[in-house]
Amino acid sequence: SMVLVSANALSEEVERNVSSYNVSLVLFKAQHEDARQTEQVKASIHYRFSIYHALNVHFVNSPSLIVMEAGVVTAPDFFGYFAQLEHLLLSDSGLWCVSAWNGYALSPYVADPSALLRTDVFPGLAFMLPGQLFRTEILGKWPRRSGSEYLRSRTLRGGRQCVIPEIPRIQRGAVEENDYFHPGPLHDALDLGDVARLTTE
Repeated sequence: SMVLVSANALSEEVERNVSSYNVSLVLFKAQHEDARQTEQVKASIHYRFSIYHALNVHFVNSPSLIVMEAGVVTAPDFFGYFAQLEHLLLSDSGLWCVSAWNGYALSPYVADPSALLRTDVFPGLAFMLPGQLFRTEILGKWPRRSGSEYLRSRTLRGGRQCVIPEIPRIQRGAVEENDYFHPGPLHDALDLGDVARLTTE
């Protein structure tokens, strides 16, 4: 499967979704000394485990990895969006991530699904990073305290930027009728255009 779910416990809901969508599942079990840590520390350890397992066991030699946190809903063109931007991410040394989230997108001020932006902020939630970057820069220095804060740190970013969409490709919670997140003809042939327009090199 091209989708890997990492869970810290089995439940009927997890098993049902894994079976329904034919995705792979890996269970995270904290070590004895880690089990007594705070929830934040345990979450950070689980976060690192998930990425390490994905890159070194499930998606070995993958040039990039999409990470999606729990509790988000994806737009129908979620994977197509990332697919069109992978080459740019891997070829532009001034970039280190592509995100599906734009925390500044407010209706009715965003309207163009093909519009893209560069930002110094790491948006999180659902993002793609080069696999080599995870292996050589990120996993080895992963903190026990907070993986999310680490990914947002200026030191890790090192002056590099992220690409974000004008219209987010994820959101939290339920979606409204006639929303961009419902399937329709718009998504079937959505073309982001020549994404090389975003390069600074």
